[in-house]
Amino acid sequence: MRQQVGRGFKKTMSIFKSRPFLLNLSLLLLALIMSVAAGAVFISPGTVTSILANLLPGINIPVDWPNSFSVIVMDIRLPHTILIAMTGDALA
Repeated sequence: MRQQVGRGFKKTMSIFKSRPFLLNLSLLLLALIMSVAAGAVFISPGTVTSILANLLPGINIPVDWPNSFSVIVMDIRLPHTILIAMTGDALA
């Protein structure tokens, strides 16, 4: 059984080794979601992902979060996070 776990791990790592862009994009998305989730009012990363996915056309997710979470994410944290990412991009 240990060999199966090792093979799966090696297969996953080989995907990232052959496509380093995929690894960097995954880490960037994780950092952006965590940046939006953290704050004075903690909003779980799953809720942040649901709020952002709910904005995409054709995706209907039942709203099970308070309306204030949507306002905090869309009006305060997401623009702030995008501005920080653009600033870091400009400095690089």
